[in-house]
Amino acid sequence: MEKSLTIALVIFTLIPSVFCQEHQIVNTKSGPIKGVITEHAMGKLYTFFKIPFAKPPVGELRFKKPEPIEPWNDVIDGTQQMPSCSQPMGIFDTILPNTDVSEDCLFLNVYVPNSLSIKKSVMVWIHGGGYVLGQGNMYDSTELALTGDVIVVTINYRLNVFGFMTTWDSIAMGNYGLWDQIMALQWVKNNIEDFGGDPDSITIFGESAGGFSVSILSLLPQNKGLFHRVIAQSGIVNAPMAFNNDKKSFMEDILQDVKCDKADSVSIVKCLREVPSENFSNISLKIFYGGIDDLYIGLAPRVDNDLIKQPLDFRSELDSSLDFFRSLDYMTGYTNGEGISMANTIEVSTSDMVNGKLPDLSKGISQDAVCNKFIPRIAKRSFDSNSKVSEVLCKAYKADDKIRQGKNAVDLIGDYMFASEAIESLFAHSKQNKATKTYQYIISRPTKKTFGYELPEWFEGAPHGMDVPYLFDFKDKDFELLLNTTLTEADRKLKQTMMKFWTNFAKTGNPNSDSLPEWPGFTEAKMEYMNLNLESKSEAADGDIKRRMKLWIEDIPKIVERHRRSDVNREEL
Repeated sequence: MEKSLTIALVIFTLIPSVFCQEHQIVNTKSGPIKGVITEHAMGKLYTFFKIPFAKPPVGELRFKKPEPIEPWNDVIDGTQQMPSCSQPMGIFDTILPNTDVSEDCLFLNVYVPNSLSIKKSVMVWIHGGGYVLGQGNMYDSTELALTGDVIVVTINYRLNVFGFMTTWDSIAMGNYGLWDQIMALQWVKNNIEDFGGDPDSITIFGESAGGFSVSILSLLPQNKGLFHRVIAQSGIVNAPMAFNNDKKSFMEDILQDVKCDKADSVSIVKCLREVPSENFSNISLKIFYGGIDDLYIGLAPRVDNDLIKQPLDFRSELDSSLDFFRSLDYMTGYTNGEGISMANTIEVSTSDMVNGKLPDLSKGISQDAVCNKFIPRIAKRSFDSNSKVSEVLCKAYKADDKIRQGKNAVDLIGDYMFASEAIESLFAHSKQNKATKTYQYIISRPTKKTFGYELPEWFEGAPHGMDVPYLFDFKDKDFELLLNTTLTEADRKLKQTMMKFWTNFAKTGNPNSDSLPEWPGFTEAKMEYMNLNLESKSEAADGDIKRRMKLWIEDIPKIVERHRRSDVNREEL
């Protein structure tokens, strides 16, 4: 079961071979750091690993905002990979640079191509993993940095209980993982010039929960100046799993699992700070899986009236809350088969799958499961169980044939969780905006396997996470093992194309350059996007995509508003 659900959680990469190795010391404003110089076919690379950007969040600093790291005088050894933040482990053992796990994990890695003295644009990667799993050192950025001649930074941030546990009051406010991301960005802003980086040209990018994160950060005006461009990959703040403000009762599960008494918030936090970090692993997974059926993540960002003072949203009408977001160059996109990652949960509950009962999707999905089981879950999660919404969604996505219904179900999930939110954010960013640039992509490179998990034969798209192996370094054998496809010359071309698009955007806000397919900016009228496949090309949204997006962005909100008004009228009577 863990294997079947991790396709929606994790992406990973490997460390490439190098020809020779020397050392280099850089004197930063925080202190001196020793890194590694390696020679590659594309040029020289300077790498600095395991750089601390905050005090260790342990002891009394557990369940608190991160505190800035104090400057150091002795040379820090930046030649060894950082540990992973505390999390459930086991599935990464064969592919991680190391399998060290620690609560003392607030480190970052810096990849500098060719020179430490020539000012370069900077890309900061925020990893995904459902706010439960993941680590910065899985994403080897050697080729990305050298291809685009940009500095790439990968970071750790606190996850699961450590990153998002809250008592729903001022004692433990949550969002520690987001605060960690912000502190990492502050460190980069203050120190990256010492590596040859341009502190006035920083792009944040991330996928899945990393996409949620960069989307959230781009809507917080207090982050102005920390970054200048955003790439949100398969994850937008509007998505149902990006936030948890439902006050789900996971705290009782945590206390029971680690044997802390339920009392007042002060006593709870005091007890939880004394629990060994490894004791939280099982409960973190339990909370994650427990939320899947209701389409939420229990340990996730929330409105805390401190970092986030109100629900974050992209609205069709423009107001000052979007000023910071619209001041940033913006790129977002998703895969055309995002929904396959959740298709298992349509006919079989997550608890059943945890106990080994996996659905057989080889013959498709039934209309009954889609219309009478899954769609009501969507209505409950996002539309107050509105029966009219369920009726409209069933009509739009139903099919009599189980194979066709399976394909429609994949579209339904993808539209609900990824596509409609991306389009709404693109509308909000591009409308009457001549100051900054807006771009959309869709990944359509098909595969029958994703991250070790076999996909049904009828599935024809690109699953969740398909973009990441084309941006970071993969060995050929692992590409074939995980994606069930050989890294062909066409795949290598796609990889080069995507890395150049991404790094061009990071440098100028425009992904275009000579030798690349022309990528037009997004407009509300045509909804242009770059179709990233073995033969990439720009396209405008067809009638089916426009119909489905109109359903989610215009029609369903009108249904909900009419229902709300009728409720108000009844109350007044």
